[in-house]
Amino acid sequence: RCRYPKSSQASWTNHETHLPSLKSSSRPHPRLSRPHEEPRRSRGDQRAPRQRPQASGGLTRAALSVVAAIARLVRSADFERVLRTRTRASSQHFAVHYVSGHPSVPAKAVSAKLSTGEPQPECGPVDDSDTALAAATSPEGVWLGVVVPKRHARRSVTRTLLKRQIRAAMAVHSAALASGLWVVRLRAPFDRARFVSAASDELKRVASKELEGLIGSVAAERVAVGT
Repeated sequence: RCRYPKSSQASWTNHETHLPSLKSSSRPHPRLSRPHEEPRRSRGDQRAPRQRPQASGGLTRAALSVVAAIARLVRSADFERVLRTRTRASSQHFAVHYVSGHPSVPAKAVSAKLSTGEPQPECGPVDDSDTALAAATSPEGVWLGVVVPKRHARRSVTRTLLKRQIRAAMAVHSAALASGLWVVRLRAPFDRARFVSAASDELKRVASKELEGLIGSVAAERVAVGT
């Protein structure tokens, strides 16, 4: 019988460990490539399907196509000419101005047509002056200008929403309106305490209803007078 000294028994440590008898589930080999996923996301996470673009400002595709058919005023001289006239109709927040006629033609467009230089080929790129001259010399049409000043709508999202609603209301009654230059302007701001959001559905609904009544009254007046 062998006896160990007390000092060696005190320093002896148990180095045994427990080895499980059950095999763990199979795992992919560490050298095989794995899908590149966001490390902060859970494995196999999938994003929601991307939403398709929708019509902005709550307008349908049919309304947008009619809006695109209305010509727009682009020259400051035409805006000044229309806004110098008296207000044709007004509501709580909007005002309508009208002038019978056609948009002014840029001087460079007229000079280009009256030039005695060499004739240009028929199949060429369309110039801005040609487009402006063709629009101004068309027999009839409705040209629309929209004025939404920043002092009445400080947020750009609100200004964009109101412009779209104005064009949509004009598009609905474009067939009943007299041909000429029309300008619809925002004359008073909407209550910020009521419409907290810059582009809320409530603001869209109220503006659309007011514009529908305003433009509809102008169109009905023309039908009644017979002009």
